[in-house]
Amino acid sequence: MLNKKIFIIVCAILLSFLLALIIFGQRELSHMYKIKEELKTLEKQNAQLKSENLSLKIQIDKLKSDYKYLEDMARDELGLAKEDELIYELKKKHK
Repeated sequence: MLNKKIFIIVCAILLSFLLALIIFGQRELSHMYKIKEELKTLEKQNAQLKSENLSLKIQIDKLKSDYKYLEDMARDELGLAKEDELIYELKKKHK
């Protein structure tokens, strides 16, 4: 009789544990899926940023070593001109 009660109590505890695992386990699985999707997104962003960093590093190296490139960037980006040089800005006509 005592063994039967212990067996029922142990079974009830195991059943409660399994039930809790099923209920809370589903939430954890969906959370894990969301985390994996977020990881994929972050890895893509990371790859894009690495590519952008490489491009910027190449541009920095060119600016340090290539005077012609530096001059072109100064003209294009900053609107600078050489001494005794005039810059004409043409405005588009609006129709």
